[in-house]
Amino acid sequence: WTFIGWDEDFSSVTSDLTVTAQYEEITTPPVIDPDLPTVSVGTANGIPGHEVSVDVRIDGDYEMNGITLSVSWSSALLTLSEVTAGEIWNDITSRGGTVMTNEETPGTVSLMAIMPTRVERKEGVLFTVTFTIPDTVEIGAEIPLTLSVEEFFTLPSGTTPVPVEHNTVSGSVSVNFTLGDVTGDGLINAVDALIVMRYALQLTALTPNQVFLADISGDGQVNAVDALIIMRTALGLI
Repeated sequence: WTFIGWDEDFSSVTSDLTVTAQYEEITTPPVIDPDLPTVSVGTANGIPGHEVSVDVRIDGDYEMNGITLSVSWSSALLTLSEVTAGEIWNDITSRGGTVMTNEETPGTVSLMAIMPTRVERKEGVLFTVTFTIPDTVEIGAEIPLTLSVEEFFTLPSGTTPVPVEHNTVSGSVSVNFTLGDVTGDGLINAVDALIVMRYALQLTALTPNQVFLADISGDGQVNAVDALIIMRTALGLI
C-alpha cells in the first residue's frame, strides 16, 4: 500500500477536525514465464444493462489429465448469465473425458475437467463466461475477474499426479463506452462509420452491445444517419 493523501483539507483548521489517511494498493503485474503454459481469463469492455463475455483460455505447450479452476468476481457488479464450452472443453469430452461446472455460488464459477488420456497442447478457449452488468453499475468501474487454478496435472501412471507448472493471469471487465466506437478500440473513425453503414444495409451482423454503440443518434435505430454522424465526428466536424 502507498499513501496518496488525506480525505480532508486541514491547511486552515478553526475547530476540531478528524482526518483519515488515504492509501492505494500497489499491484504487481504477474511475471510470465514464456516457457510455461498460461491459464488466463480475458478482459472486456461492457455497458450497464447489457451482457459481456470473457474467455478462459489455456495457451502454450502442455500435457494434462485434469484441471480444476475457478473465476470469482463481485456479485454486486456482475451477474452470471451463462457458461459455454470452448474448443478445449469439447476436445476433452470427445476423448471420453468429463467436464463439470458449479455455477451455484454467487460471484464464482468453478470448473473441473478430467480425462483418461492426456490432452497434448490443445491451445484455445476452455470456456466462455457471459455476465450481465446491472444498470446500477457506474461508468468507469473496473471489475476484477480473479482466476484461481487449484489443480493442473498429468497422471502418467499409478496414483501419483504430476503438477503442470503454469502461469495464471486474471482479467477484468471495464464498464466504459463511447457511443460511435463500434469496434471498441477507443477511437471513433472511418472504420466505425463503415461498419455501421454495412449493418444498416444488412451486409454484416453486430452484437447487441455494438448495436447500442452504433445508435449514436439515440433514436433506437441504426441507419445511415448514425454512419453520417460518426463520420462527421471522426472528421472533427461535430
